[in-house]
Amino acid sequence: MSARVMPDPDGSKLADSVIAEYFKRSTAKSILLKGFNEKLERRQELADRMSALETEKRLIEQELKLYLGEAESAENEKYRVSWKSVSSSRLDEKRLKEEKPEVYNQYQKTILSRRFTVKAA
Repeated sequence: MSARVMPDPDGSKLADSVIAEYFKRSTAKSILLKGFNEKLERRQELADRMSALETEKRLIEQELKLYLGEAESAENEKYRVSWKSVSSSRLDEKRLKEEKPEVYNQYQKTILSRRFTVKAA
């Protein structure tokens, strides 16, 4: 059996998936977080900037939607923008669980994952 090779963190989705697969389960223990203050402060700066950029992006999208009104699309020499009506069907899980709990339970699927969060102490 070959040993698993842990990738160096590189910010890629592949590294995320390898790390998540390797450390699939957690144990109920807590360890001291040493040497990460600067990185966590930088992470918070990035999160704040990303939030501001997302807000600015939404603002531009809202302005475009107001400009489009009921029109499906608009274009100029550089861009084509569309805002089309889309219909999709989804399962009403809440209603299924209430009205047919045996069917809901029969098809319910449990997925194990780990949630990563960072909060100021």
